[in-house]
Amino acid sequence: AWRMANRCETPLTGAEIPGGDPPGHMLGMDGAPHRKLRRTIGHLFTSHAADTLRPQMRKTAGGLLDQLAADGTGDLRADYAEPATAATVCAALGIPAADWAPVIRPAGEAAFGVVHTGGGLAASRAAWDGIWAYYRRMIAAKRASPDSGLVAQMYLAMNRAGYTTEEIV
Repeated sequence: AWRMANRCETPLTGAEIPGGDPPGHMLGMDGAPHRKLRRTIGHLFTSHAADTLRPQMRKTAGGLLDQLAADGTGDLRADYAEPATAATVCAALGIPAADWAPVIRPAGEAAFGVVHTGGGLAASRAAWDGIWAYYRRMIAAKRASPDSGLVAQMYLAMNRAGYTTEEIV
């Protein structure tokens, strides 16, 4: 059985925000609803699906390494890991790379970071609200013009399985 951390003694991560909002979010699922969701979208998360990103990942990595070599120095995180991650995640999701720095990265850091007592829970909740608002917009765009990215493909698969738009978000 899935259990939450003891909220009185253990800091939460943003993924453990209480209240079940939105209803049925994957991080709070257990049993049959979780199995249904995994059956619905699991085919999108295979090694074959990951392999389709490898050419883009190699090209990005090569370009970043070439830039580091040309500069003669660099910061591993800022000049390689961060832009490589951003390019790969955005390509996989089928979202604009320009959304990484202002939306995806800060929201993910706040939402999945450890939430300490005090204002931390409110900040994490706000981050989740930001993520959901972003994906409401992205899903609307992908519904109008589907592509091969994960956002569009997850929307299509979940919509076919009878999930509501809010559940898909």
